[in-house]
Amino acid sequence: MGTRTLTGRQKSSLRKLKELCAMHPNDPIFHIRLAKQLLQTGHEIRAILEARKAYHLLSHENPVDAEALVEQYGEDVKSKPTQPFVGTDYSLLGKSFGMVKLKLRTVHLRQSTILFRKGDTADYIYLVLEGELAVSNDNQGVLSLLNHLHPGDLLGEGALIEGAVRNATVVATENTSLLRITAKELKQAFLKHPDLHMQFSKESLLRRRVADLTMSPIFSCLPTDLRFMLAKRAWNTTYPANHTIKPEHKYMGHVELILQGEVHLYEDKNYSGRIQKGDILGLHKIMDGKASRLRFTAKTECSVICMDFMVIEDLMGVSSRFQERIRDAAAGFSAQVSRTMSLLEE
Repeated sequence: MGTRTLTGRQKSSLRKLKELCAMHPNDPIFHIRLAKQLLQTGHEIRAILEARKAYHLLSHENPVDAEALVEQYGEDVKSKPTQPFVGTDYSLLGKSFGMVKLKLRTVHLRQSTILFRKGDTADYIYLVLEGELAVSNDNQGVLSLLNHLHPGDLLGEGALIEGAVRNATVVATENTSLLRITAKELKQAFLKHPDLHMQFSKESLLRRRVADLTMSPIFSCLPTDLRFMLAKRAWNTTYPANHTIKPEHKYMGHVELILQGEVHLYEDKNYSGRIQKGDILGLHKIMDGKASRLRFTAKTECSVICMDFMVIEDLMGVSSRFQERIRDAAAGFSAQVSRTMSLLEE
């Protein structure tokens, strides 16, 4: 889905509903109406955020209507800053170990205790029994929150890969108890619960995508819950070397964050520079609506995260910091390309 132009009537209706929500912040009816209107106009993220406000109001007043919002808008309406992702409850796996093993394998952490750091050897998987933990990306001592974990959550899936290291730092935010599990034991437990194994695989991929987005200065400024919403709507793609990602004078089909590889830029047959890991393709369409005259070609095999234009626009609308960073990145890229071409023509 690309960008969408609203009619004057749609704009007027949205403006009125936003004002009503601002005047009556504790009235779920107006939030539900705004969510419905936003969804009809293609603004899924913003619709979910309004539905989420209604859900948390209704969860105390009318649980039945609250659950109806979950059916309509998905599990994201249950999320909140302290629990940005509502995942599968894996508590059932703990029953596979019996009372004796459960007691022997239980780890107790006091508040503020570090379970493991980014870069540590990935030796065990953990099932949260009680308490809460914060999962953060550690970039040279600067922590960026990825998620909070609660009873029923699994963490440390890197231990399933021999020789792997931890890709995040995990700290207990309150007194916490966990069940320590080996990779072999988890695989055996999943044989008894194949449905949980399937969910675990999906959620592991999602968490890796969130971690990759967090490594980008542009996406790391988003609140954690919005990063999860973005990651759930994104997808991964790999381009082979010499693949044309975007022809000249054509739009990108979506925004792409480069995870690995190198992309070369060409005007006609003239080399005009390169972009690498951490750079973003496709911002040109969002900022000025014009097709770039450049051709983007994968110099090496490239792994990217793809994101829909409308999702990016929604996030820009709800996060001024994100909007500013997107605009700065787009302006910087355009200025660099223009200056490069100018110098090559002299």
